[in-house]
Amino acid sequence: MTKPLDYLEVENFKCFGKRQRIELDHPAVLVGPNNCGKTTAMQAIALWSQAVRTWFDAKGKSPPKKRLAVPLNRLSVTSVPVPRTRYFWRDTVVRRAQWPVDVAIAAGVWHEGRVEHVEMTFQNRGEDIVYCRPSEDTLERLDAIKTAAGIGVELLYPMSGLESEEPVLQPGRVNVLLGQGQTAQVLRNLCLFVFNDAPDEWRSIVETMQRLFSVRLGEPVENARGSIDLHYSQPGVQAPMDLSMAGRGLQQMLLLLAYLHLHPRSVLLIDEPDAHLEILRQRQVYVLLREIAASKESQVVMTTHSEVVLTEAVDGNVTLLLEGRAQKLPPAGRARALFDGGRSVRTRRLFDPGHDGHEHAGVPDDYSIPDQSVGSTAGSSGLL
Repeated sequence: MTKPLDYLEVENFKCFGKRQRIELDHPAVLVGPNNCGKTTAMQAIALWSQAVRTWFDAKGKSPPKKRLAVPLNRLSVTSVPVPRTRYFWRDTVVRRAQWPVDVAIAAGVWHEGRVEHVEMTFQNRGEDIVYCRPSEDTLERLDAIKTAAGIGVELLYPMSGLESEEPVLQPGRVNVLLGQGQTAQVLRNLCLFVFNDAPDEWRSIVETMQRLFSVRLGEPVENARGSIDLHYSQPGVQAPMDLSMAGRGLQQMLLLLAYLHLHPRSVLLIDEPDAHLEILRQRQVYVLLREIAASKESQVVMTTHSEVVLTEAVDGNVTLLLEGRAQKLPPAGRARALFDGGRSVRTRRLFDPGHDGHEHAGVPDDYSIPDQSVGSTAGSSGLL
């Protein structure tokens, strides 16, 4: 499979100060303690993608002298909701003295058989507007920008509590709610989209859910109240059950499957796909994400707190994030030592920097986490 994105570089965005580089494979797994930058890294990819598309649509056909910055309203950035644009910036610092501080987000884009560096820079222009444009070097590769603008990037947060009734929503509203993390408000809508637009994909979801949970999903249908009915049958239960009666793990798996099937040939940013799942299901969800996404020619970037997922992924592309710094863990060998023998203690240290009083506890003593900066300096603790 040819992955759309090869790497991510981030500078001055939220908790990231000095430029950090994160290698992106399929799947790319981001690990680390809470509030260390995992979700922020995925939001950076989403913001980069929207900025590239917005700029290319507005300026991609303009003559070189008119390829200027374009405005981006915070309200249109549904995948990275903030109340004020300054919250995109490290420590909310948008200027130093009279000079603006730029946020820079770059990705390695596969274009015509090689990786091209496509970088977008952002400047603050008030409470609601940022201006974005490609870097000077990137402007010289307009074809690569066009390729980047054509890459679909989708961000999905974990499942939250499901209401007993869900109204039919327009796709735009669904995207806003997904960006706000309100996945429970749109699960039935996602299933209805798949059922209406891709019946074969819906049958595949039904078969997978039956294999995993021994339940049979019914068809999602719009009722007279303008809401969506979706029921499931299970052995030993006489009447079909409303989806809201299912366990959170079943709902989480259905959410992931619907999202995977709705977005082929995309970069899927999935925050904690193992949420609400017991140990066996955690391994299953990692394997399903890897295999179904690959069959759909999609690339997955995911965060996790699951020791099971880490053990499954440790020979692949795993990046450790600590306090806005990124370090790719080496495959097998020393990385596996984090999860084998004495697993519970070592994993707890990895996810809790204060567990034994050492900031970077959980990493073997001979394995340091260097400052991977490749750009300008920034402040100390950032916002996530």
